[in-house]
Amino acid sequence: MKLKVAVIGPPDLVALVAEVGRNYPGLSLIPVPYRHEAEALSLTLDYQTKVDIFLFAGPIPYEIASQQVKTIPMVYIPYTGAGLYRVLFQLTRDRVGDTGQAPLRISVDILKRHEVQERINEVGLLAEQLFVKEFRLGLQTSDIVQFHYDLWQKRQIDQAITCVTSVYERLLELGVPCYRIIPTQSAICDSLKLVQLEGKSLEVGNTQLAVCIVSIRATGDDKATSDAEDERIREGIDQMLASFGEQTQTLMYWSDQQDTTFVTTRGVIESLTGNFTRSPLVGEVSDALQLCISQGIGIGCTANEAERNAKEALSKAEMQGGGGCYAVLPNRAVLGPLGKGTQLSYSARSADPERLALAKQAGVSIGTLNKLVALNEQHGRSNLTTAELAQWFGISLRSARRLLNQLGQSNLAVVVGEEQPIHKGRPRQLYSLRLSDRVRL
Repeated sequence: MKLKVAVIGPPDLVALVAEVGRNYPGLSLIPVPYRHEAEALSLTLDYQTKVDIFLFAGPIPYEIASQQVKTIPMVYIPYTGAGLYRVLFQLTRDRVGDTGQAPLRISVDILKRHEVQERINEVGLLAEQLFVKEFRLGLQTSDIVQFHYDLWQKRQIDQAITCVTSVYERLLELGVPCYRIIPTQSAICDSLKLVQLEGKSLEVGNTQLAVCIVSIRATGDDKATSDAEDERIREGIDQMLASFGEQTQTLMYWSDQQDTTFVTTRGVIESLTGNFTRSPLVGEVSDALQLCISQGIGIGCTANEAERNAKEALSKAEMQGGGGCYAVLPNRAVLGPLGKGTQLSYSARSADPERLALAKQAGVSIGTLNKLVALNEQHGRSNLTTAELAQWFGISLRSARRLLNQLGQSNLAVVVGEEQPIHKGRPRQLYSLRLSDRVRL
């Protein structure tokens, strides 16, 4: 079966990758063009349940998408100094009869400075002025445009050279003489080979074991029910669980009277959950039988590891009073609650000494600190109320208030204002998370 690969990038580069990709019969390349790099995230979210791997035309759309989508392999086509040759030859040709062999005064983005200098030397050109804005995490396209435009306004450059399509188009609008670097065919081929390797890893990953533990509890309603009603509910539960077992092609057994365990493979669970974006069973049982269901999914290379991760995931689901689903992967990454807009992806462990020391100072677990970082990083939530933190973390208001107080004692959270509820009630304090000042995001 062919590997489904979504190719995300500008229309001309997507077409170029599709052309080169014809030499890779094991890959089914799906073109997903955008008009601007900012669309990369929404397109990735749209296709995450439809493809096996993402291939991005450059590091910027890759970084934008990878901040939130963690469950699908991603590869990007790098920009290297080799792609600069064509532009230098084109630039030299355009300068004939104008400035002749006058030294270059140029600005370049994304590439490494030493790569640019080496290519200029290799083609026998001289750079009188060379400004390079290398790629770094968090680099915005607006920053790149401003970099080139400021140099042009100050008359420090004669031409700008960019790797970013939207930057190229914007600079032309501003009247800046601009050239665009596109990936070489060899770079595209290397990336497609990397995609093939990721596909091999997926095949191995799909054979990992998956354990799913389902815990069903009463909703807490004190209304008495008849024996017949209890029997009807029990039969409904059994029927739904049996149907779920058939869907997942799993080994199913009762851990106790209220918990049921399913054992299957990672590939089956990923398909059923849409790559960990939705929750099987939870909504169905809750709506049909008015019961509270918690679900924990654990992935592991061994049965013990998968079961241990499933129990941890279940405990996280039950912390919010039930009605949720979490997943824990072999790398200790935690995903959840699945199927809700407040889903977070974070790691339950860390080897970063700075984070470990900060977690100890604040009196919280490393998992909690990583969850706060994920909230800040994935959703830009640096300001929030106690109620919002409780919702995102799936904890009680009391626990959220206690956590914010602990963070306040370590200066990781400060009160910056108040918010008036829509309905009547006391104003709620608005906290600002100061994680970016203390933790590398």
